[in-house]
Amino acid sequence: MQPNSEHSEMIKTKVISFPLTIVNIAIFGPIMEEILIKKIILDMLRRRTNAYIVCLITSLIFALLHMELASVIPYTLGGLVFAFLYVKTNRLIVPIVVHITINTLAVLIRFV
Repeated sequence: MQPNSEHSEMIKTKVISFPLTIVNIAIFGPIMEEILIKKIILDMLRRRTNAYIVCLITSLIFALLHMELASVIPYTLGGLVFAFLYVKTNRLIVPIVVHITINTLAVLIRFV
């Protein structure tokens, strides 16, 4: 992701305006994204096709949900990591913790 992208600037403005946004970005967002993408979409698609194809599909969905075309590749790679963690461990908490950690570090690096 580009540090001065439109998405990053929008987030920075919101963080300055609303401190609760930091908690949403670092904690609530990752939890909701992982539940939606892994528990609902990935599990549903995994019944119908190969787990590797499903990981790729859900990681693209993850990237597109962030609505930043300039960062589709990094978001897709992150989504792949989260998807493979879920498929390999079969535990939703694993990608949630990793996702929260990454988002928290991103918030700290950008805004602190």
